[in-house]
Amino acid sequence: MSNERRRLVLAAGPEAGTALRAVFDDAAFACWDVLEASTLSQAHFLLQHDQLDALLIDESLLLGDDGQGLAWLGQQRNAPLFLLIKETPELIAVALGRGVKQWLPRDLALADPKLLAAALVQVHETGAPERLARETERCLHECQRRVSRLLNLLWETSPADPQSRWLTQRHIMERLQEELARADRYGTPFSIALGEVETDVEARLSTWTTERLLHAKRAADIIGHYGPNGFMLLFVQTPAERAAHCCRRLQSVLVQSRVAIEGPHFSSVRIHFGLAGYSPDTATPQAILSLAEQRLDEARASVAAADTFR
Repeated sequence: MSNERRRLVLAAGPEAGTALRAVFDDAAFACWDVLEASTLSQAHFLLQHDQLDALLIDESLLLGDDGQGLAWLGQQRNAPLFLLIKETPELIAVALGRGVKQWLPRDLALADPKLLAAALVQVHETGAPERLARETERCLHECQRRVSRLLNLLWETSPADPQSRWLTQRHIMERLQEELARADRYGTPFSIALGEVETDVEARLSTWTTERLLHAKRAADIIGHYGPNGFMLLFVQTPAERAAHCCRRLQSVLVQSRVAIEGPHFSSVRIHFGLAGYSPDTATPQAILSLAEQRLDEARASVAAADTFR
């Protein structure tokens, strides 16, 4: 076993996570740093913010999921997906079609840590090109460990960011789940938008941007962080057509107000939106977010300045 440090997210439900964490105490995993996630949303959050070599997903997080969660995580492409699952041909076929690079029977992995370690090394090697680009950053291992700890603390933090007064990513995800359940129960319309702001100043979401969006949105709309540079808007009881109108209005407010601010002045501002409405096909957080992320990618690629959301 090489002494090269490797970083892994272990995504499993509470009971399964306890059993699997004990497996990683084996000497075969001496070179692996293990971060834990108890939900697919938390695993997605860690993939967005950290540099990782593999994502190990236990089947306990995929019950009744039909592979949507795997497809959603696979879109990040930051780390190869490895699955522990029962030997069910149908489930395995779905997993391989959703971006899983390798799998092992769960009982076999629990019984033989060395086998699991060897399989993880193999899936780690599939990410060799990406790993070569990161070799110069390996000296920052201790710093990355501290960043990982901070991210977990941020995930558990208070519902609102004290600076921007937006919901944190964890709590906007919880609200998304609640609003989807409400739309499903009562048949009311519901839409979400993922957004990103581009300026000619290289910076994360500025105080000016967050304040403008907070004041320009409708009172009933819910806003929160999503990823390091983006945000999510929940449009309660709002069909996709009206949500699109709201997005256009926010674009207009943000662009027109850039010259009337104190602080940094931007010569150009562009806001991209990826819009998705609730339907039977988007009734889970993974499904509706996957569609919104796809449309945000399309908006980024659009060459028409006036057409910056999908």
